[in-house]
Amino acid sequence: MNDPREALFAAAERVLVRDGGVALTSRAVTEEGGVAKGVLHKYFSDFDTFLAELIISRTAYVATIADELARTAGRNEVEENLAAAMSRLFETPAIQYIKIAIARDEVRKHLVALGQERLPILLQAVAAVSSYIGAEQRAGRIRRDANPAAVAPMLVGALHLLATDEPTAATDYARVRELVVEAIRR
Repeated sequence: MNDPREALFAAAERVLVRDGGVALTSRAVTEEGGVAKGVLHKYFSDFDTFLAELIISRTAYVATIADELARTAGRNEVEENLAAAMSRLFETPAIQYIKIAIARDEVRKHLVALGQERLPILLQAVAAVSSYIGAEQRAGRIRRDANPAAVAPMLVGALHLLATDEPTAATDYARVRELVVEAIRR
């Protein structure tokens, strides 16, 4: 293994995508990675630390989506820009990472101890959406009385609920666009 930590993260992600969060155990990760169980514990003090670091390592994609969304400000339709970005935020395995952080107290404690928010993917998504809505508002493309700090968590929360109940719903562009239209045009 060139980078054993990354190899373990990749193995965990394959388990998540294929079998879901319920199947994610240290044994499943090491078996998927083709390594002895002790390898995971050589690099991580416990499985919750592993999960916290996995979540942190995989949040970079939120920053990528946020940057792409920011670059669309002033171009195309606001609803198109938001719906395209937001439907990508909840793709598998992202929703699985969110579920893990919500379900496991110890993972959230480790995230905080590692200098992260308790729910980094959700909070980063809220920040990105709020920033974008503010930029479009300053450009005159969204009502001046809209409140980005209120609209963003509402949209992200609604998508999170959709994804939790019906995983493909939050990545369905048409459904996401309906939510966006309702939220920003009211």
